[in-house]
Amino acid sequence: MLTKINSDGRLNVQEADFKVDMYDTLCKLRDYEKSGFEPDDLDRVKENIHIGSSINGHIVFGVWNGFCIAEHPHSAYPYCVWKIAPDGFEVFSGYCFVTRAEAEKKFFELASGAEPCKTEYWKR
Repeated sequence: MLTKINSDGRLNVQEADFKVDMYDTLCKLRDYEKSGFEPDDLDRVKENIHIGSSINGHIVFGVWNGFCIAEHPHSAYPYCVWKIAPDGFEVFSGYCFVTRAEAEKKFFELASGAEPCKTEYWKR
Protein backbone atom coordinates (compact mmCIF):
# COMPACT_ATOMS: atom_id res chain seq x y z
CA MET A 1 0.00 0.00 0.00
CA LEU A 2 1.20 3.46 -0.80
CA THR A 3 -0.67 5.21 1.99
CA LYS A 4 -0.42 4.93 5.74
CA ILE A 5 -1.92 6.67 8.74
CA ASN A 6 0.60 8.43 10.99
CA SER A 7 0.36 8.14 14.78
CA ASP A 8 -1.25 11.60 14.83
CA GLY A 9 -4.01 10.39 12.44
CA ARG A 10 -2.78 12.16 9.30
CA LEU A 11 -2.66 10.37 5.98
CA ASN A 12 0.85 10.04 4.55
CA VAL A 13 2.39 8.53 1.42
CA GLN A 14 5.16 6.01 1.91
CA GLU A 15 8.38 6.23 -0.05
CA ALA A 16 7.88 4.58 -3.41
CA ASP A 17 8.93 4.59 -7.03
CA PHE A 18 6.14 6.94 -8.10
CA LYS A 19 6.54 6.29 -11.83
CA VAL A 20 5.82 2.57 -11.41
CA ASP A 21 3.37 2.81 -8.52
CA MET A 22 1.38 5.70 -10.03
CA TYR A 23 1.03 3.84 -13.32
CA ASP A 24 -0.19 0.69 -11.52
CA THR A 25 -2.64 2.78 -9.50
CA LEU A 26 -4.00 4.48 -12.62
CA CYS A 27 -4.45 1.06 -14.29
CA LYS A 28 -6.45 -0.17 -11.30
CA LEU A 29 -8.58 2.98 -11.36
CA ARG A 30 -9.21 2.50 -15.09
CA ASP A 31 -10.27 -1.14 -14.53
CA TYR A 32 -12.52 -0.11 -11.63
CA GLU A 33 -14.26 2.54 -13.75
CA LYS A 34 -14.76 0.07 -16.62
CA SER A 35 -16.44 -2.39 -14.24
CA GLY A 36 -19.48 -0.15 -13.85
CA PHE A 37 -19.21 -0.05 -10.06
CA GLU A 38 -19.88 3.14 -8.16
CA PRO A 39 -17.89 4.06 -5.01
CA ASP A 40 -20.65 2.95 -2.61
CA ASP A 41 -21.21 -0.38 -4.39
CA LEU A 42 -18.50 -2.19 -2.40
CA ASP A 43 -20.52 -1.66 0.79
CA ARG A 44 -23.66 -2.93 -0.98
CA VAL A 45 -21.84 -6.10 -2.10
CA LYS A 46 -20.69 -6.74 1.48
CA GLU A 47 -24.26 -6.34 2.78
CA ASN A 48 -26.08 -8.63 0.34
CA ILE A 49 -26.79 -12.32 0.94
CA HIS A 50 -23.53 -14.17 0.28
CA ILE A 51 -21.50 -17.07 1.72
CA GLY A 52 -20.66 -16.08 5.27
CA SER A 53 -23.73 -13.86 5.74
CA SER A 54 -25.70 -14.24 8.95
CA ILE A 55 -29.48 -14.60 8.72
CA ASN A 56 -31.31 -14.94 12.05
CA GLY A 57 -28.26 -16.66 13.53
CA HIS A 58 -27.86 -18.99 10.54
CA ILE A 59 -24.58 -18.74 8.62
CA VAL A 60 -24.95 -19.00 4.84
CA PHE A 61 -22.69 -21.66 3.31
CA GLY A 62 -24.15 -21.81 -0.19
CA VAL A 63 -25.71 -19.38 -2.67
CA TRP A 64 -26.90 -20.37 -6.11
CA ASN A 65 -29.42 -19.07 -8.61
CA GLY A 66 -31.43 -16.91 -6.21
CA PHE A 67 -31.42 -19.37 -3.27
CA CYS A 68 -29.22 -19.80 -0.23
CA ILE A 69 -28.59 -22.57 2.28
CA ALA A 70 -27.53 -21.86 5.85
CA GLU A 71 -26.76 -23.56 9.16
CA HIS A 72 -27.47 -22.69 12.80
CA PRO A 73 -25.91 -25.47 14.92
CA HIS A 74 -27.89 -24.60 18.07
CA SER A 75 -31.34 -24.73 16.47
CA ALA A 76 -33.83 -27.60 16.52
CA TYR A 77 -33.88 -27.33 12.72
CA PRO A 78 -30.29 -26.29 12.04
CA TYR A 79 -30.42 -26.21 8.21
CA CYS A 80 -32.50 -23.75 6.21
CA VAL A 81 -33.00 -23.08 2.51
CA TRP A 82 -34.39 -19.69 1.52
CA LYS A 83 -35.34 -17.82 -1.64
CA ILE A 84 -33.31 -14.61 -1.86
CA ALA A 85 -35.40 -11.46 -2.35
CA PRO A 86 -35.00 -9.68 -5.72
CA ASP A 87 -32.93 -6.91 -4.12
CA GLY A 88 -30.46 -9.50 -2.74
CA PHE A 89 -30.59 -8.25 0.86
CA GLU A 90 -33.37 -10.36 2.38
CA VAL A 91 -34.74 -13.89 2.23
CA PHE A 92 -38.26 -15.33 2.21
CA SER A 93 -40.22 -18.56 1.69
CA GLY A 94 -37.80 -20.83 3.50
CA TYR A 95 -37.66 -24.47 4.45
CA CYS A 96 -35.96 -25.83 7.57
CA PHE A 97 -34.49 -29.30 8.04
CA VAL A 98 -32.95 -31.48 10.72
CA THR A 99 -30.26 -32.97 8.47
CA ARG A 100 -27.86 -31.35 6.07
CA ALA A 101 -28.60 -33.98 3.42
CA GLU A 102 -32.31 -33.04 3.37
CA ALA A 103 -31.45 -29.34 3.14
CA GLU A 104 -28.93 -29.87 0.34
CA LYS A 105 -31.46 -31.93 -1.62
CA LYS A 106 -34.07 -29.16 -1.35
CA PHE A 107 -31.50 -26.45 -2.15
CA PHE A 108 -30.44 -28.27 -5.31
CA GLU A 109 -34.05 -28.97 -6.29
CA LEU A 110 -35.12 -25.32 -5.91
CA ALA A 111 -32.02 -23.66 -7.37
CA SER A 112 -31.69 -25.99 -10.35
CA GLY A 113 -35.42 -25.81 -11.15
CA ALA A 114 -35.62 -22.02 -11.11
CA GLU A 115 -35.13 -19.67 -14.03
CA PRO A 116 -31.47 -18.60 -14.18
CA CYS A 117 -30.96 -15.67 -11.83
CA LYS A 118 -29.03 -12.85 -13.49
CA THR A 119 -29.59 -10.27 -10.77
CA GLU A 120 -26.60 -8.08 -10.02
CA TYR A 121 -27.57 -7.22 -6.44
CA TRP A 122 -25.02 -4.47 -6.07
CA LYS A 123 -26.50 -2.44 -8.92
CA ARG A 124 -29.48 -0.21 -8.28
